[in-house]
Amino acid sequence: MSTANFKPMKYNMPLVCNFGYYDDDGNIDQFLIDDQYYYAKSIMKEFADDLVYHDISIESGYYLGFQFYVSEKYESLFDLDKQSEYCIDNEDAHYYFGNCRSKVLRAADSEKRKIRRWLESLRNSGFDILVVSGVFSNGEVVYDKKMNV
Repeated sequence: MSTANFKPMKYNMPLVCNFGYYDDDGNIDQFLIDDQYYYAKSIMKEFADDLVYHDISIESGYYLGFQFYVSEKYESLFDLDKQSEYCIDNEDAHYYFGNCRSKVLRAADSEKRKIRRWLESLRNSGFDILVVSGVFSNGEVVYDKKMNV
């Protein structure tokens, strides 16, 4: 059974990743991968410190590389999506965030837009943005690099 290398991104976020670096002989350069991983971790931590509703983590790829992964802080309890049947209610909004439901949902949407812009900007820092171009019935996923437009 095959599987995708990266986790699917929620909230229409771009899939920002790093595949690793290869030397002239086609071997993976572990030093450069480690260096890029620690760089990614530092810029992610710097950006994520100000987030209220979401977490950003760095997840290892199933086969190689790593990706920036976005999730909601309390996603096991409720969703911050108006369309979800598990959307946060007013009581939980006041308890967890100190605000009414409508303000929390608007602020969470605004934070998603901020995260999306930040992820798109990582292209200028040497990371790749991938687009899923195909999914096979066995679970394998085909990715294409998103080109600058």
